[in-house]
Amino acid sequence: NKWHSVMTSTDTSSLGGGGTSSRTDSSNTSSTQPVTTPEQLASCLKSLRAVRGAASQFFSSLAQQGDGKENNFNNNSAGQLRKKDGSNNTEAIMQMLLDELMKSVKALQVEVVALSPVTGSSTQSNLDLLSLDPATDKQQLHLQLRQCYIWIDKVFNYSSMSHQVIGHSHLNRSQMPNQFSVSKRRRTPTTSYNVNVPQQQVDSLIQSINNQFQDMTLTLSRPMGVNAIVQVTLGRVLRGVMTLRGLLIEAVVIRGFSEGNMDTHGKVELFKPSQLAVFQRVTDNASAAMLHFCSPYLADLSIRSFFTWLHSFSNLFSEPCTKCGSTVSNNSPPTWREFRTLLPYHQHCRP
Repeated sequence: NKWHSVMTSTDTSSLGGGGTSSRTDSSNTSSTQPVTTPEQLASCLKSLRAVRGAASQFFSSLAQQGDGKENNFNNNSAGQLRKKDGSNNTEAIMQMLLDELMKSVKALQVEVVALSPVTGSSTQSNLDLLSLDPATDKQQLHLQLRQCYIWIDKVFNYSSMSHQVIGHSHLNRSQMPNQFSVSKRRRTPTTSYNVNVPQQQVDSLIQSINNQFQDMTLTLSRPMGVNAIVQVTLGRVLRGVMTLRGLLIEAVVIRGFSEGNMDTHGKVELFKPSQLAVFQRVTDNASAAMLHFCSPYLADLSIRSFFTWLHSFSNLFSEPCTKCGSTVSNNSPPTWREFRTLLPYHQHCRP
């Protein structure tokens, strides 16, 4: 009870005086508003450490007094007082420690009041606060993030403008008629017009192409039922086999004139490639031409165009290359024919 009354009276008087000085200093600083310096911050931290040390010393001594242990005072003032009195006056020493604590608290209050207060709310964003990071490896992060945000804003603006421009002009890259426009979600299967055709239509088309070229012979057969197989003999230059599905060419194999199109069992060989490198290249080019001339809505024209392109190989070993003027280059004749002009080129000379 005695210690409680001493601490209460001392604390009340000290805090009261400190509060008055604090209000006075606050009124003075609010009018002047000085700028806080690093020296003031360092002094304030030093006063805070002194308060923590004095409080730790006081409460540890108070705990030892309550446990009935002998006090080991490390405070210089308390040691001098005990040496002067020649006795262990615990009450006087505790009063001195309390005075030292309150003195440190007042000094801390003075230091805190001397700091300039933060007026108003901070207008800096999180990105701006990132630029204040003292770490050297993060100093460039602020600039990089700002550039990234600017770039994203530009991309968003350009994409919005592009969407508005493209939205007014519908680009139709399809050969379908208007009733099958691209804007419709469901399209009619494009192969149904060329696959499900009468056999007489396919036979008449192959026969008309056969009559168109005198030195190219077309032989049509159906060993697998509905789908037709067309065997081609172009003079004494090459032979070929085309697999038709309705009016669409599905596969092409070109072989030499001496190789033939039949296997050992007398059946048409559909997939075996040629053993000659020249005709292997011609097969590759014929497959590319098959895809180039393919038109689902102009099937008759696509088949005629393909056989017209294939007929240009009648002078495979005699006509020179259009670019280099040589008949043979790299041990090969001109195995490429331009799709529009049908001009011969070597593989490495083609445009």
